[in-house]
Amino acid sequence: MTKDLPRLDLYTLTVAAPRRAGDFAERAERVGWDGMAVVDSQNLSGDVYVALTIAASRTERLGLATAVTNPVTRHPAVTASAIASVHAFSNGRATLGIGRGDSSLAHLGRAPASVGVFASYLDALQTFLRGESVSSMPCHSTNEWRPMFRLLDSQRLPSPAASPGCPIRAQRSKSTSQPPDPR
Repeated sequence: MTKDLPRLDLYTLTVAAPRRAGDFAERAERVGWDGMAVVDSQNLSGDVYVALTIAASRTERLGLATAVTNPVTRHPAVTASAIASVHAFSNGRATLGIGRGDSSLAHLGRAPASVGVFASYLDALQTFLRGESVSSMPCHSTNEWRPMFRLLDSQRLPSPAASPGCPIRAQRSKSTSQPPDPR
């Protein structure tokens, strides 16, 4: 008996250049990439969520991912709100790539987050994405617009990072001005 292999999506990597993100995304979708991942490093690139929103507005099926955000430069409520907004605007095509931090923190003179800090951040982030109250903050905090969005759009917004089954994306390690042909 042969088991079906899990699907492997191939993403191209780019920087968050607002005037270029839409054209890049259109070409990536046209030549057959499954998605595009946008660098999240504030000293090397523009804002990742602006670029992903522009890409979403110019494509229909292309997956959209951060490559990668970190637990230090943005509060978990901000990250949850930003990725949930992109996810809603793109009709469920966003994926949150997150790590301990590298270039974005190095450019601020900081080391990557410890494993403990990273784990606590992920717990808070996933709680915000579910629209639940985070009790580990100085006060109870809830992403209140997210559940309201569900009612306004009459759709359930999947949480990009709310489960351990978050997709793993293969991506190029070098950014180019044009997405290469994946064939």
